[in-house]
Amino acid sequence: MNKISFTFLLLLLISCQNEKQNSIVKENKIVEKDLSNYNFRKIILPKLKHETDRKKLTILLNHLDEKHLSLCDFVRREFEIDDSCFAIAKEKYPYPEMQVEFMEVHDNVYEIAHKKFLRQTNVTEHDALFLTVAYSFDENVKNFCGKY
Repeated sequence: MNKISFTFLLLLLISCQNEKQNSIVKENKIVEKDLSNYNFRKIILPKLKHETDRKKLTILLNHLDEKHLSLCDFVRREFEIDDSCFAIAKEKYPYPEMQVEFMEVHDNVYEIAHKKFLRQTNVTEHDALFLTVAYSFDENVKNFCGKY
């Protein structure tokens, strides 16, 4: 039974990654809007109220620059991973009475896919959460990147 569960999770992860790869076309459109970290530093950083947030974001932006990834791309990918894993779980467990199984599949697949993304970008869980919170709770950041 354990082999079946592992195989199922592996198939879901592959599907989740396929969903992410299909979004590459969307990523190219973002670059055309020039949502670069340079413009983020120039336009958004000065508007942040807390100096500690500006310092932390500067460090993270420098790291993302090394990976050729903008903050907006990073946050969008975070949301895409979650959305694709949600879609996979919903397809497998579509009914409300299947909520427990749905959440288990979503969480397991998300954990695998998210850890892989963090390894690829060399970003810690804590820093990824910081970037997502900055996007989610600061209207200037959200307006700059667009709503996901």
